[in-house]
Amino acid sequence: MVDIEELVRKLGDPCAETRKSLAGALGRTANQGANITVAIPALAKALSDEVSDVRSYAAWALGNSALQGVDITVAIPVLVKTLSDVAGDVQWNAAEALEKAIKKCASVEALNVMEAKLRESYGALRRECRYGKKAELAGIGSVFSKLTNQIAKKRDSLAAKRDILLDEKPKPPKGGVYQQIRRSGTGLLRGF
Repeated sequence: MVDIEELVRKLGDPCAETRKSLAGALGRTANQGANITVAIPALAKALSDEVSDVRSYAAWALGNSALQGVDITVAIPVLVKTLSDVAGDVQWNAAEALEKAIKKCASVEALNVMEAKLRESYGALRRECRYGKKAELAGIGSVFSKLTNQIAKKRDSLAAKRDILLDEKPKPPKGGVYQQIRRSGTGLLRGF
């Protein structure tokens, strides 16, 4: 059994290769179904590492965590900022992590929180990148747009499922004998 707290403690190691290996180990551990909730803040912090491989593995580990149903909402602001990283693999893994978090979200309320954090983080990034990085911001804008569309679709899907579960009366089928009886006013109890 992997000691997740020990991996998290060692994630601050001065050796970049060790930090990369530990972030990868956390990602593999999450992939195997272990709950690595305690590692989420440390992985979010690792997204700011000076070494791109460490940032990439940290984003990948966050994505694997999200895929296993772990709430990575606290990492959303850093993941959004990572979408503007100079390394393409870091950008890719950050976008994948956000997408997986949306896919695995199980409630409308959690999606609303996620969307609010996503919008807030994107707004901060826009203010920060206002001057001189318009092409970079345009690329992030298209990813942001895709993510918010996915949130809207997932929210609609969850809301529809919730409405079906909360609906107490089954809806009669359109057409057929039931509709004809209702329209004609003749029912089984009419003569009484």
